[in-house]
Amino acid sequence: MTSFMTEDFLLDTEFARRLYHDYAKDQPISTTTATFRRSRLPKTIALKPV
Repeated sequence: MTSFMTEDFLLDTEFARRLYHDYAKDQPISTTTATFRRSRLPKTIALKPV
């Protein structure tokens, strides 16, 4: 019986497997996360009920 999540999990085509294993596998994972300083965020103001 084979394992459900193998090294090629979600890599359906030969091209996808080759692209991942030959080029992308050793690349770092980068994320784009915005970091805000609390002093730069707008102040919360209380609105008067209408």
